[in-house]
Amino acid sequence: MTIALDEPLLLPAPLAREINALSAAQRRAVVSMDHTVVLAGPGAGKTRLLVAKAAYLAFAQVHAPQRVGCLTYGAKAAEEVRRRLRSLYSGGGRNVTCATVHSFCLAEILTPFAVIAGHPPVGVGSVIDASRQGVLRQLAYDRVGLQDDPRWNEHRDVACRRALFAGENPRFDPRVIAAAKAYDQMLADDSALDFEAMVGRSLQILRDRPAVSRLIAARFPWLLVDEYQDMGPVLHAIVTTLRDAGVHIFAVGDPDQSIHGFTGSDPRYLLELANDPAFHTEPLHINYRAGQALVSAAAIVLGEDRGYTAHDQTAGGVLDHRPVAGGITDHAKQVVRVIKELTDAGIAPHHIAVLYPRNRKNAPLRDWLLDALADAGVAVAGERAQVW
Repeated sequence: MTIALDEPLLLPAPLAREINALSAAQRRAVVSMDHTVVLAGPGAGKTRLLVAKAAYLAFAQVHAPQRVGCLTYGAKAAEEVRRRLRSLYSGGGRNVTCATVHSFCLAEILTPFAVIAGHPPVGVGSVIDASRQGVLRQLAYDRVGLQDDPRWNEHRDVACRRALFAGENPRFDPRVIAAAKAYDQMLADDSALDFEAMVGRSLQILRDRPAVSRLIAARFPWLLVDEYQDMGPVLHAIVTTLRDAGVHIFAVGDPDQSIHGFTGSDPRYLLELANDPAFHTEPLHINYRAGQALVSAAAIVLGEDRGYTAHDQTAGGVLDHRPVAGGITDHAKQVVRVIKELTDAGIAPHHIAVLYPRNRKNAPLRDWLLDALADAGVAVAGERAQVW
C-alpha cells in the first residue's frame, strides 16, 4: 500500500517542508508503506532521503514503545542521521534507533537474547581488542598449519568468515576456511566477541530462535539500511530473516559504489532485493552534486548509461584529461604539477583529492605518489587518518 502525500496529515512544518522539497521519486519512497529498495546514483541525496523516511515513519507511523531501526555503515553516518532528525521536528530521533550494524546487533540482539539462545552472556569486556584478536588468529593459523601471516590477510579472513556466518560456500583454500572456523571457536570458548562475531552470532540467534526474530519485529516494525551495497552477506541474511518475521525493509544503495568487495560485500545482495517482487524499487536519477560533464564521464567509465542527469544543467563541470608519457614516477610528477596549479589558483588544499588504484607490493602506487608529494613539499593526509 502506498499513502498519497496529499492526505490530511499534519506534519511538523520543518518535516513538511523537507518532504515537499524532495523530488517526486524521493517523495514516493518516503511515503511508501511497502518494502522498498532505492537505487540511488552518486549525489542523489541518499542521506537526505533516509532521514526524511525515518522522520516520516517516526512521526506518522511508528509510536512508542515501538521504534524505527536505522542502520548505517559507520558511526559518523549514524550521528549525522541523528543530527538531521532532530532538525526536522522537536521529537525527531526519540523513537528512532540509528546505529551501525555492529552496535545494533550488540545492543538489540546479543545483549538481551544471547543467554536464552544458548550463547555466553555479553557484558563489559566481551569485545576483545585488536591485540587479542591477533593472538587468537595466529593460534588458529598454527592449529591448521596455515603458514601465512595473519596480519597481511585480514580482508581475506573477514570475507571467509562472513561467508561462513551467512551459510554460503566460501571459495577459499580449505586451510583458510579451517583457520576461520578455529578462530571463531576460540572466541566462543573464551566467551568473547570481535566485530564480525557480533553480526555473525546475531544472525545465528535469529535463525535458531524464530521467537527472537518475532520479538525484534515487534520492537522494530521498520528497518532502514543505508549503503546496502557495502553491507555484505551476513547483514543481508539478517535483513531477509527479519523481513520474514514481519519487519518492513527500506534499503538504500548504489550497486556501482560497492567498494568493500575485498571483505565479501557484493552489490548482488542489493539487486536481489530490487528484483524481489515483494519490494517496490525506486530509482533516483538526479545527481545534485556534480555537473553534467562529470555525470556523462562516469557513464562512459561504467560502460552503461544509467540515465543519470545533473540537477543543474547549467553547471557543466570541468574534465581536464592530461595523458602522461612515461612511467608511474612521471604520473606522480604530473600530479604534483596539477596540485600546484590548483593551489596557485586559490583552491584550498583540503579540497583536492588524489585517487589511485590499489597499493600492491609490486606496484606501490601510493608510496610513489607520496614520495613525489613529499619531495615537492606538499602535505598530505593519507588513508586511515594517518598523516604522511
